[in-house]
Amino acid sequence: MSRDSAAAKIAVVVGIGAVAFGIATLRARIAGDKPKPDRVQIVTAATGAPGVTGAAPAEAATAENPRTPLGPTRADRIQLMEACLEGDQAKVEALVLKGVNLDGSLGSAAKSGNASLVGWLIAHGVSAKEDEDLTVPPILVADEHDAVVTMLLAKGAHEPTLAKAVAVGAPKAVARLLAKGASATSKTAEGEPVLMLAIRDTAGAKRRVIVDALLKAGADASTKYDDDTPLSIALASAVARTEDTEKAGDRAVDLVGKLVAKGAKVDGDALVAAMGAEEDKRTALLDVLLAGTVERSATLRGVTYAADTHDAASMKKLAAKGIAWPLLDPKATPPLANAIVGSDVAMVKALLDAGAPMDRMGEDGDTALLAAVAAAAGDSDDSVRVVRVLLEHGASANKRGRDGRTALFAAAQQGSEALVTLLVSKGARVDDAVDGMTPIEAADARGHDGVVKLLKARGGKLKKAPID
Repeated sequence: MSRDSAAAKIAVVVGIGAVAFGIATLRARIAGDKPKPDRVQIVTAATGAPGVTGAAPAEAATAENPRTPLGPTRADRIQLMEACLEGDQAKVEALVLKGVNLDGSLGSAAKSGNASLVGWLIAHGVSAKEDEDLTVPPILVADEHDAVVTMLLAKGAHEPTLAKAVAVGAPKAVARLLAKGASATSKTAEGEPVLMLAIRDTAGAKRRVIVDALLKAGADASTKYDDDTPLSIALASAVARTEDTEKAGDRAVDLVGKLVAKGAKVDGDALVAAMGAEEDKRTALLDVLLAGTVERSATLRGVTYAADTHDAASMKKLAAKGIAWPLLDPKATPPLANAIVGSDVAMVKALLDAGAPMDRMGEDGDTALLAAVAAAAGDSDDSVRVVRVLLEHGASANKRGRDGRTALFAAAQQGSEALVTLLVSKGARVDDAVDGMTPIEAADARGHDGVVKLLKARGGKLKKAPID
């Protein structure tokens, strides 16, 4: 065929096509063209829908219907995800026939628990490994649905790390991974032990099951990370009061007991944390902690906190465990001194019953009795009671302080008739002098006539004034 005749045939074909297009355009205008809906046309030559095996092919255009059918809308995509979450396989298949892409649907289907749907998605092109890099991959989303998990693993899904399973609170995955050899002492990428992760990031029954599994598999109940321990995290959870609806066995206080029973060491910080709880939890937490292995200095730290917070009930519990008074810092203000200054009669008594030393109230401090007399300068009932409690617990009324004063001398200087009467009744010697001055002379010098009268009645003598 010559080039001229070939060119002529091409021109004829192009002309016919142009006429057909013009006729189609004219018909569309006559019919009244409507705006196109907001849809995206997704059609592949082989299947009619990209990435989906078995999707229906697009309807062929005709003279009466010149347009290619429109593809799925965004709303269709949303409906697909909803259908996957509901486990509605029939609806999913219908949407796929409409051309909706299945990418990203595995997690939603896994959550539904419908293993048949999950298998159908994988059979129609969805990878069993889809979204494995997410924080909560499909295999963990489906943790409560054994059949789905079995399906995913059979189709090639990878197991998550133990840290990821613990972090999302997936107890069945944790048990499965431990059974396959995962180490209960493993850590997150940041270095946090998975046991601590489980205690902090889960709660209730899931926390109980995961922690039990980890402890049984050898997790260290005394491990540390960033100044925290499993026990400190459990105590923080118990004190937070976020578990009022949890069942016995699932509460944080139960977890505290479990950790203590597994050898978690109870230090002073743990006792202080327990004493910071509301009263209804404080007693239970202290009982659980004190039943465990308590560090020697721990109760002493707890006693100091109890004195500061006027918690005599906790003080008595600590005393029953035993307090290492020799470990008191000689340069620090002891708990007894704080209780005396606060005129806390109950705490002073509890401390003395527990053996708190009375001789020195700090590096440069006076005896407990002198500190109490100084605190009772206002003659309040409680401050006088504190002095009485000290005397009843063996404090010497005649022991001198760092400056040589006796308790009676100090009380006479202050003009406290109540204290002078109490001290003399407990054996204080009225003529013990300080730098040559007796208590009655100290009271007289300051104009405390009532005290002078009391001491005279008990044998105190004033020096005669010199004759000019």
